[in-house]
Amino acid sequence: MEQQRNNDEIDLSFIFTKIGDLWRSFLVWIYNCIQFALKNWIALLLLVIVGIGLGYLWQENSLPNKKTTLIIQTNFGSTHYVYNAAEKIKKTERDPYAADKYGFDNDNPIIEEVTLTPIIDLISLTADIRDPDRIFEELIARADFEDEILLSEIFFEKYKYHRLEIITKGTAKSDVIDSVLAYLNDSEVYSVAKPIGIEETKAQILSLEKSVEGIDAVFFSFKKDETDDLGPQYVFNNTQSTNFHLLLNEKAVILKQIEALKLDLLRMDDTVSVINNPKLYFDRTILDQKTTLVPLLFIVVFILIKFTVRFYKKMQANQPKQ
Repeated sequence: MEQQRNNDEIDLSFIFTKIGDLWRSFLVWIYNCIQFALKNWIALLLLVIVGIGLGYLWQENSLPNKKTTLIIQTNFGSTHYVYNAAEKIKKTERDPYAADKYGFDNDNPIIEEVTLTPIIDLISLTADIRDPDRIFEELIARADFEDEILLSEIFFEKYKYHRLEIITKGTAKSDVIDSVLAYLNDSEVYSVAKPIGIEETKAQILSLEKSVEGIDAVFFSFKKDETDDLGPQYVFNNTQSTNFHLLLNEKAVILKQIEALKLDLLRMDDTVSVINNPKLYFDRTILDQKTTLVPLLFIVVFILIKFTVRFYKKMQANQPKQ
C-alpha cells in the first residue's frame, strides 16, 4: 500500500515537472520573439507599411464578386420554363441580340453564376393529396436526411416560391438584376397565358366569395330558426352545433384561400414576380482583406528567411574543418 502511494506521488511529481518545463519553454519562446522583434523592428515596420500600401492598391484594383438573392414567385405554370431559362442566362448574356434586348453587355460579361432553387413548402406539396396528413408526416420524417427528394424537379411546380441567387463581377451595377428579370419574363407563351391566368384567378375569388355568402346565408337561417324555436321546451341539438362549427371552420379556410388568391393576383404582373427587394452587395471573404494579408505574408516570409539563414550558419559552424 505504501509503495502504491509512493508511485502515485512520483507520477504526480513527474506530471507537474513536465508542466513546469512546458511553461518555462513557452516563456522562453515569448522572450525570444520579443527579442527578435526588438532587434528587427525597423525591417518589420517597413514590411508592415509597404505591405499595407501594396495590399490597398491590390484591393482597390481587384474588387471581390458581388451577389444578390431574389425570392421569386413563378406564375401561370411557368416554373419549369423559368428553371430552364435560368440555366441559359450566362450563355444569353454573351449573345449580341440579348445585349440589345435585355440590357446585357456582351463585350464585357459580368454574370459569374446563376442558381435557382425551390423554397421547400411541405404544405403546398401536400395541398392536392387526398390524405395529406399521412404524406405530410412521411415527408417531415424524411426531410432531415433526404432533402434531394424534396428538391427533385418533379416537385418544382408544387412550390410557390423560389430562391434565385446571382453572383457577378465586382464591377456589376444593380441594373443587372433588371436585365435578368427582363430575360426570364420574355416568353410569348406565358405572355398569352397571363391574361388567362388573371381571369381564372378572379373567377376563383368570385366563386369562393359566393361560397362565403352561401355559408353566411345558412348561418342567418340557422340563427333565425333557433330564435323562433327558443322557448321553455327548447332542447339543445348537438348535431346542429356540430354542423355550425364545421361551417365556421369551412368559412375560415375559404377566407384564407381568398386572401392568398388576392395576394397572388397582385403579383401576377409578370411570369416571374419578385417578392423581396434585392440589392447587389460585395461578397467579401478573408482573402479579400489584402491590407491585412499582404503585410502578414511579408512578415512570415521575412521570419522564414531569417531562420533559414540562421539554421544554415549554425549547420555550417558545426561542420568539421578540413
